[in-house]
Parts: sequence; structure tokens; C-alpha cells
Amino acid sequence: MVLETGPGTGVAGRTDLLDGDEQGIAVAVERDRADPLDVTAGVPLAPVLLAGPRPEGHPTSGQGAAQGLVVHPTEHQHFQGVVLLNDGGDQPGCIARKARCDGGIESGHRTILPSGPPWSTMTSMPATHVAHLERDRFCDALELAGPVAPTLCEGWLTRDLAAHVVLRERRPDLAAGILVPGLGGRLERAQAELAQTAWESLVSTVRGGPPFWHPTRFSAVDDAVNTIEFVVHHEDVLRGDGAPGPRRRPDAATSKAVWGALRRMAPLMFRRSQVPVTLRTPEGRSITAAKGDGPGVVIAGAPIELLLTAYGRAAAALTHWEGSEEDIATVRGTRLGLA
Repeated sequence: MVLETGPGTGVAGRTDLLDGDEQGIAVAVERDRADPLDVTAGVPLAPVLLAGPRPEGHPTSGQGAAQGLVVHPTEHQHFQGVVLLNDGGDQPGCIARKARCDGGIESGHRTILPSGPPWSTMTSMPATHVAHLERDRFCDALELAGPVAPTLCEGWLTRDLAAHVVLRERRPDLAAGILVPGLGGRLERAQAELAQTAWESLVSTVRGGPPFWHPTRFSAVDDAVNTIEFVVHHEDVLRGDGAPGPRRRPDAATSKAVWGALRRMAPLMFRRSQVPVTLRTPEGRSITAAKGDGPGVVIAGAPIELLLTAYGRAAAALTHWEGSEEDIATVRGTRLGLA
């Protein structure tokens, strides 16, 4: 037997929710009245969550960029973040990647050479900016030498050196290949491929500087990271024949910047020396590059000549060595540089 719910069944009982469509239940119509719906008392409102950490979405800007590597050794084992400039461990682990499809020349789906975006020229750099000036001089030397001229970087022609600079500034994703031997093949393949692109475009990309997102777009960061980079690589091109001695007369600002870098970095560059080493300029300024017992070795020369010596390019530097034959032989046989 089936019974339809009706007023006398006791199923619905009294309700506070009035609905005009129910069957078998009395309907009350009231004008301009709310339709209340009872809820269980004591139900809490949605909780207010405590504040917690979350990833930052904005780029790192220039933080930590000045603590990066300033130049590369001849063995091409190039560190990306050597402890040179008071590394506090707060530099970013990676740099934001450049947006794809900006109209440039792409290699493996990653843009390397720009084709004229508004940031392709480092217009924000002042004319007296040392790193920017050395970049231009380096590019002038590349254009004069051509793509297949030798360099002081063993096994590299000028086109390889130019490709290296472009990848260093535009492909941070390949940086792992610098430190991890198993990943070095990716870096070598990308450099070899890029080196085969049009020479004029390659040099133009180097001259134009890093992409807009790179921290070295700021002059102070560029000075800290790139001044020595381009001084040394400029000399790598100028002295590519391997003959010792200067091929240019550096200005006072460049010599001052080089000497300042040597003051900070010489102990790191000569850290493997088993005998004391002192660097000395013709004006009598000196730096203790390696400490130890005994008179040790004094290496005298202009700042750029001493810098090349510190980076393992002593054969192409014009310097005068003082000390015992044994000590001099020991220093000359020592592996110098960052790697």
C-alpha cells in the first residue's frame, strides 16, 4: 500500500522554509518576506589560514650577480659562481630564461641571436663604463681578426671564443656543463653549432650585450662581472699568435680596474703555489699573491701582464721574474687560475 505524504502524516512537520511547489503541504504566501532556512547552530565559519611562505614570482634582478665569475681560465673549466666577491650564499640558483619566439635565430628551440629587439644594444651603459668599453674593444679585435684566427684559449678560434661569450650571457641553462663533466657535451655541442653562424651576426650579438633580463645590464654588476672577462679575452685575440708582449696601450681606467681585480683575486689564482709569490708593477705597487717561508718569487710587470700570468697565460705576458731558479721553476710549473 502506497500513501502519498499529506498534511496528516507527520513526516514533514512544521517548516521554516516555505516553498510554493511542494505537494500535499500547506503553502503560505507572504509578501516581501525572506525565506529563512535553519542551519545547525555552532557551525564555524571558514577558517582564516595562517600566513606561510610561497615562491616569489618576480625576477631576482641584480641580487647576487656581482658575486659571479669574472673571467675564464684557459682550460675552459668556467665556474659560474666562484667565491670572489664576498659570496654570502644568497645568489640565485638560476637566472630567468629569456622568452622564446622573439624573432631571433633559434637553436634547438632556444633563442640565441636576437634580430633587433629594443634591448639588443646596451644603450644604458655610459661611454666611460670600463666593462662596456672593453666589450667594444674585444669586438673590434674580433672583426679585425676574422672568424678563424687563433686565440690564447687552447683549441679555440675567434669564432669559438665569440660563441662562448654569447652562450655565457644567453644560455644559463647550459651552465651545468661547466661544472658537471657528464653535462659538458651539451655546452660543447651548442658552442660548436653557434660558432658556425654568420660571423657578422655573432660579433654583433656580443657587442649588443646580454638580454634585457640579465643582471649585467646594470653598470655596477657589469663592471664586477665582465671587466676582467673582456680584458682577458681581448688579449686572447690580440696575442693569438702566442708571442709575448702587449699589443696595445691600455688607458688609466682599464689599468686601475685590472689592478683592483688582482688585489682581490690574486690569492685565489696563486693558491696552489708552494712558494711565496709577490706581484709588482713598475711603479712599485705590490700584492702578496701567495704566502710562505723564504724569499719566494717576485713577478714584475704592468697590471694586464700580471693578470694574464695569473690566468695561466704567462707565455704570452711580458714580465720579469726574480727569485731562485728552483722557486721560479716551481711557480711556472704550478697550475694557476680559478679551475
